[in-house]
Amino acid sequence: MEAQAFLVEFARAVQRWGMYPAGHPAVVSMAESVTAQAGEYLAAHPSLSIRIDSNHLTVEDVETDPEQALFRGLSRRLYRHFLYNLTFERGLQATELTDFISAVSVSPGPLAEPLGNAGKDLDGRWPHIRIELIPFESLALARECPEDDDTYWAGEAESQAALAQAQQQLADLNLPKLSEVLRGADTSDPGALHEGISRLVLDMEPGTLQRLMLSLPDSYRRSAAQTAVEQSIQEIIEAADEGQGGNASQALLRLLVKLALLTETDEECPETDEESDAMLAALLQRMGSGWDIEDPNPQEYEETLRSFDRTAREFAGDIEWEDDPDNERIVQISLEIDETAPPTLKATANLISGGRTGGLMDILDNSPENTTATEALWKRVDRRETVNHLLNYRPVDYPTLDRMIARIWLESAGPMLDSLLESESRSERFTLLELLSRIGPELGPLIVERLDDSRWYRTRNLLTLIGCLPDLPEGFSLVPYLEHSEPRVRREAFAIALNRAQGRVQAILRALDDDDHLVVERALESSRRSCPAEAVPFIITLIHNPDTYTRLRILGIRALAGSRSRQCYDALLSLVQVRKFLFWNGLAPKSAIMLEALAVISRSWRSEPQARSLLAEALRSPDSQIRAVARPPEDYS
Repeated sequence: MEAQAFLVEFARAVQRWGMYPAGHPAVVSMAESVTAQAGEYLAAHPSLSIRIDSNHLTVEDVETDPEQALFRGLSRRLYRHFLYNLTFERGLQATELTDFISAVSVSPGPLAEPLGNAGKDLDGRWPHIRIELIPFESLALARECPEDDDTYWAGEAESQAALAQAQQQLADLNLPKLSEVLRGADTSDPGALHEGISRLVLDMEPGTLQRLMLSLPDSYRRSAAQTAVEQSIQEIIEAADEGQGGNASQALLRLLVKLALLTETDEECPETDEESDAMLAALLQRMGSGWDIEDPNPQEYEETLRSFDRTAREFAGDIEWEDDPDNERIVQISLEIDETAPPTLKATANLISGGRTGGLMDILDNSPENTTATEALWKRVDRRETVNHLLNYRPVDYPTLDRMIARIWLESAGPMLDSLLESESRSERFTLLELLSRIGPELGPLIVERLDDSRWYRTRNLLTLIGCLPDLPEGFSLVPYLEHSEPRVRREAFAIALNRAQGRVQAILRALDDDDHLVVERALESSRRSCPAEAVPFIITLIHNPDTYTRLRILGIRALAGSRSRQCYDALLSLVQVRKFLFWNGLAPKSAIMLEALAVISRSWRSEPQARSLLAEALRSPDSQIRAVARPPEDYS
């Protein structure tokens, strides 16, 4: 748990460090918190190691959830710094830790080099933080191997050298984007690497592509011609570069990009893919001739199309809030200067829709009170729509949802009730029922208006929620649900009726006559606390019926224990004794029913003459269990 606590504080500090200038109180507070967590863990352990992957971290052999935004954002940031493993050692100083957080909080890009590029320059910079960089020299082409081969290998030395040479050639061709893909690629998924490189290659200018192909080793050029489709594409590229129709070649390259993006693999029908590849290869081969055509489009039109293509690619990447703290920074600055503007409102909406309502509320809780900006942003948070976003985002942030209930109270009930009715998760329904029960009796009318539903499980869930209210909603009657055709609905209705003083006796009598044994069981449990005289005849009939479940008969005997009537005594006595001779009764054969009735008589009717005789005989019984049940209560130690 200490390691997880440190990781949470570390992730928050890295994410928010760049929002504030050096010396800001928020920075000082974050530094103190993360240093305290690190010191607490390292006081009990010599070191703490964190393994870094592209979308998750591994701490103490436990992997973080890739769907958890905070840890995913930290892993991606560290991965882009080319860090593979971090080890924090005992003796870690606060200055070391804060300087390291400051270094990794800067996102690598045009203005900042990845931390891993510093290489040996990092040695000794942080004495108690050991850094391992991603081993790019091990990046290699994947190769299949038998499952029973324990010496799985990622590629031969020739393949590794070829890929390293290709990477250097790409860097020489001034293609940083493609070089970055190669450096940061996940070699465990060569298919994804192949697809990414293919898309970038098809977007290149023909001349650049030809230079690149010529610069690669022969092994790579041979592998590029292994399939009919790839070979045909290569022929088109060569024809385009040698021909006179430059504009036409660019248009065809764009067409090839679209064909590549539209191609999908059907794993269930591989023969269809082979046929499609063959047809596409034939089509591309036909396209490989007759390139000397005039461009029908004006130059300005062509430039406009190309700008559209570049713009689309720029915005095609997956941009997530945790990779860019601008939204939180905008909100924080707006609160500090007490000003709101359209960008502030948009940043607030982005945080809410992106599952960051809890973080937004933390910022507002720590902001100056009664300011114009704080009140305006709280109004943006305190809405029914915010509750909808919380319920629709997975996983649901229940602590933040609880905070919203405290703020907008009844307004949050509608979305939560709708989510309760639609949820297929039992744990989610249980949590929502618990949260809704805190709202109170005002929830009643909202529940009643949703009860008119033909689906029994929705009715049952709503009745469960009504049972949590201190009183029944005004004008609401349980009778239709006590007679419902679905037993599970009746059980919830009887649970409500049996726990209320008004109408309890009638509910017990109705439940004892129900076909569902669980409903009868609830009635007997209720009668055990206080058995009404009207129910005694029904219970006596039940305990004497040999076809009744044994558990129900035992519960019936316990229910009669609270009644001091002669009728109950005679009914229990008949279960304990049996006629042995003409004028003498003895103990009945041992059974669960006989023992339970004997225990009740021993506790409540020991003074009765016939009971004393039976108990004396039970105390002389060779069966130790019968003797134990018949002992007086004062004999128990």
